[in-house]
Order: sequence, then C-alpha cells, then structure tokens
Amino acid sequence: MGKSSIPEAGSRKPRTLHIIFSAVAVAAIVISSIAVYDMLHPGSATQPIGTFASEPFPALWQSNFSGTPSAIETSANGVMYFLVDNSLNWADNTTWQVYAVQLSNGGIAWHHNLTFANPGNAQPQLYIHNGSLYVIGAGSALYVNGSIAPDMNASFSIYAIPINASNGHMGIVQSISSSSNFSTSGAIAVHGSLLYAAWVEQGGTHVKVSAYSVFTNSSSPTLAWNKSLTPPGNYNTNVPYIKVNGKMLLIPLWNLVGLDPATGSQLFTIQYSALNTDEYNVMDGALVNSTLYYVAEFNGAPGHIKFNLMGTNLFSMSTTVNATVSGSTEFLDPLPVKLFGSELVVSTDLTGNYVATTLGGSILWGSQSISYTSPTGYSAISPGNPVAILSNGNWILSSVISPTSTSTLTTQYFEEIYPSNGSLVWIHQFSFLQYKGSSMFVPPGLHEPLHVLILGSTSSYLVYRWGNAVGVVNI
Repeated sequence: MGKSSIPEAGSRKPRTLHIIFSAVAVAAIVISSIAVYDMLHPGSATQPIGTFASEPFPALWQSNFSGTPSAIETSANGVMYFLVDNSLNWADNTTWQVYAVQLSNGGIAWHHNLTFANPGNAQPQLYIHNGSLYVIGAGSALYVNGSIAPDMNASFSIYAIPINASNGHMGIVQSISSSSNFSTSGAIAVHGSLLYAAWVEQGGTHVKVSAYSVFTNSSSPTLAWNKSLTPPGNYNTNVPYIKVNGKMLLIPLWNLVGLDPATGSQLFTIQYSALNTDEYNVMDGALVNSTLYYVAEFNGAPGHIKFNLMGTNLFSMSTTVNATVSGSTEFLDPLPVKLFGSELVVSTDLTGNYVATTLGGSILWGSQSISYTSPTGYSAISPGNPVAILSNGNWILSSVISPTSTSTLTTQYFEEIYPSNGSLVWIHQFSFLQYKGSSMFVPPGLHEPLHVLILGSTSSYLVYRWGNAVGVVNI
C-alpha cells in the first residue's frame, strides 16, 4: 500500500472569518500517486480540462453527482445519506437531492428532490434521530419531488422533513413559521430532542431564540420555549451560529449570551473583554460541559503578540486553562480550537501549525500538520486540525502543497499520527496539476483549494469526495 514509517516530528488588522470544511470520525488509506489535469469552476458539475482522475483512492466504487455533495451522515446498517446541491449558484429557488446510498456497492436505495424557495443563506442540514433521517431547511415554500408540500405555512418557515431511513418513505413535514430575516441572519442547531433556531429581526431591534420539539409524528411542532433578547441599540448583524450542549446554549452576539437549553432562561451575558478576546475567537472556540476553550491574544514584549489557549468556566468565570500556544509579530485571524477525542487542537496560523493539549491545558506536542518541508516556490495549505479520527483513536491529517506558479504539480498529503505525541504512523501523497485560481464550490459560498475531501466513515468504509464525485474505500 506504500506506507512508510518516519520518526516523530516534533494595531489590529481587519479580521476575516475563515470557515473550514472538516469531518470527524473518519479514516484514510494509503494509495499511489495519480497526476491529472483538472479545472473546477465554482458550481460546475463537470471537469472540462484534461483527464479527471477516475479514483484518487482505490475505490470500491465512485459516482459523479450533478451537483455538490455535502452534509453526509453514515449509519451502522451500511447506508450513507447525503445532500447534493443541484443549483449552479445560490439561487432564489434552490433544489437539493437527498440520497441513500449503499456503502458496499454505490447502489442508490432511494432519493428525493427538495426545493426550498427563497432560502437565502439557510443551508439544509441532515440529522439522524431515533432511526429516522431528518432534513432541516428553510424557505418561503417547500416542494417535494416537484409538488408543493401540503399544509405548509403561507410565510417563510423552517421545515423539518422526516424520512424513513430504510425505505425512504417521507413522514409528516413540520413547518415552523419564522421571519424572512432568518434567511440572512439566522442559525439552527439540534441537541437531544430539540431543534433550536435564532435570528435577528429587521432593524436589529431584538434577537429571537426558540426551541421546538420536531422529532415526533405530530403534524405540527411543539414550541418548548421562546426568548426575545434586546440588544443595546440597533444590532444590524446576524446570528453566526449556536453552540449547545446539556449545560447551556451559547450565542455570540453583542455579548456572549448563555441560555438554559431546557427552559430558555438567561444564564449569563458576558462581555468579550472579560474573556480577554473578541467575538471571532469565541466563535471558533470549543464548548465542553460548562467550559469554553478559545484563543486570546495578548501584547507581550514590544512587537510581539502571545496567543494563549484559555479555558473559562462560563458559570463561575474562573480560568481553568491559560497556556501560551503561539506567538507572532501581529494579530492574526481567528484561531480555531477543536475537541478531538480527549485532546484539544489549536490552529495557530493558516499554514498548518497547531498545538495539541489536554483538557487541562497541558501541551502534548506542537507541529506542522505534515512532517516535511515545503519546497521552494510552494506554499502549504492545511484544512487546519485533524480531518479524521480512526476507530483506533489515531488522527488523520491532510494538507495541500500548492505551487505559486500558474500550472504546476500540486500534492495532497495524508498522514496517520498518534494523538498523544504526534508521532507518524504512515504518510501518503496524491498529486495532480492545478491551474492557479481554480476552486471548488461548497454551498453556501465556501471556496476551497482543489483537493480530496474526506467526508465520513463507518468501521468498515471510508467516504471521500473528489470534485463532484463521491467514492467509498474499504478500510
């Protein structure tokens, strides 16, 4: 398989929020390199230039879909479910297809066409709950397989679409009447048996936060609670996302607002200055029980900025972790903190450097994401943080070494490492030619460098994406 063992490797600028597409609980397999010519245009379902790699992995099967695959779920019954955006752009009426595909042979068990009218930036999501598959989306109307869904609200709504995961039979679609502002300022999250939704009303006069019981056979959702938050003056922005667990529901707004996930009662509102950070780094933090882990930036010696991993108990405001993980001569873009297994991983910059720590803040190791030196004239591009966790607990890392010239060999690396010390188990490379400026389109507007995306896995199968194709490898 080509595996090789390698010894262990050991004044503020405007901020830009970098969204990183990643997946956990996945695996990788070593393959031989393939060199191809390829040009992917945003939203394009074809690869018109040169030879498209038939299978970047030695796949059991690979199929090309007429759109962009995303939002994958896998199940223990040997079936995977995913959404495909069939629009060439983010249009007023966006059609998605939900597929159930046999992992062993690529056979399509069932699929449905779902069209959300005027969805704005609201991208549908998939959830598996009590053996049923749910598609959660939003729009001013919903069409299922070309026909308008019955008994829908006559206004903008959030839809919960239950589907029998085994046979594809669709249950009663539930619609939650919402503000059209949700399409541009709203976010949803699911935890336990509740669907949470939050959005900013027109003019920013208040933020609505609600919880609904939608995972039932009822014809209408049950409102668990509803909360209206009043900003200090007009708040003309959006709800970037919702973090929720059994302890709290977090929304980064003008302050960091915490609500009781069961009742909606306000637990706290914390100014970002009290956390020694700002909204962006909090958004990229990791919530574990009552503790939020994030990166704060401090002025150190003259001309030097320290980046500290902070752990703050949001109920007591006590500091549980304060560990320096990086330094720079200038403030950087938001630094993501992710929880993988029992370790935290901090991306310390956008070229692949990161630090692994325990939940108590003890630094396990720090490294570049790939155990090699980038050749002259190339730049390292990393998804930042592990993109996979194997069943044995090891991590899979992936980086892309891209040329600075217009048309030169690009190489993507995969490596398996031990998370406790960062030592390398094996490393693999996959090479192709990429024209400068080519990119992949991942809805709702995320552009990434051309590379293989590892989407998900079970204990037996790896699922990957290459362009608009989805493939499966036997692990």
